[in-house]
Amino acid sequence: MASTFMGLSIAGRGLSASQVGLSVTTNNISNVNTTGYSRQVVNQVAVGPAAVYSSNYVGSGTDVTSVYRVRSFRLDQKYWQENSSLNEWSTKDSTIEELQNVLGTSIDSTDEGFAATLNAFYSALSDVSADASSSSARAELRETGEALCSYLNDAANQLTQLRSDINSDINTSVNQINTYAQQIADLNQRITIAANSGASTNELEDQRDALIDSLSSLTSVQVTQVQVGSGDSSSASYSYTVTVGGETLVNGSNARQL
Repeated sequence: MASTFMGLSIAGRGLSASQVGLSVTTNNISNVNTTGYSRQVVNQVAVGPAAVYSSNYVGSGTDVTSVYRVRSFRLDQKYWQENSSLNEWSTKDSTIEELQNVLGTSIDSTDEGFAATLNAFYSALSDVSADASSSSARAELRETGEALCSYLNDAANQLTQLRSDINSDINTSVNQINTYAQQIADLNQRITIAANSGASTNELEDQRDALIDSLSSLTSVQVTQVQVGSGDSSSASYSYTVTVGGETLVNGSNARQL
């Protein structure tokens, strides 16, 4: 028969577990507006009788084994894939829009831009073809020809500047990718050390996932994970390997600079 002290022990375990749960709930609430924060949950297990051959039929209460993140790696992978695709097409859309601004408001426009300038030149050319002796028609042809040349020269300058701006953006993006890669590698190392020592890695993993969120907006990434430390699938910690275009960018604590 269980003693009174056993009941007190069970109650004490329950209070301790509830205290941890309350602390986790408070932490979740306080980070509701924290970018990249993942909700955390207490993982509890029932404790069996103190001795295997005990005649006591009642367990010994509950223990908190870990506090884990509510996060799906598969959903993260899907998000990173779609985020890369979104930003790729957004960049193409904005670049094409800038090209249209150089050549006119739209490709089909006949009232302004390149189409209007070219049509005016063709019209003047047609007038001269119909009456080559007309001084006014020849003057109009010369004027529209000069306008066409001026338009093309101006468009060429704008396109050259656009190319320069895009190259500058690419250079900035490469530098940002290298910065993210090094930060992810550093977090991989810190997570591995913490996991091997039995410490919580939840916040470190949130920071790393937020960095990959940002990285996926710059380039297409593929991420795989390798378990570090001990623990089951819900509470285990992982080191990430990040590849870009089939080439390894981050492998554990090592980062490759583009």
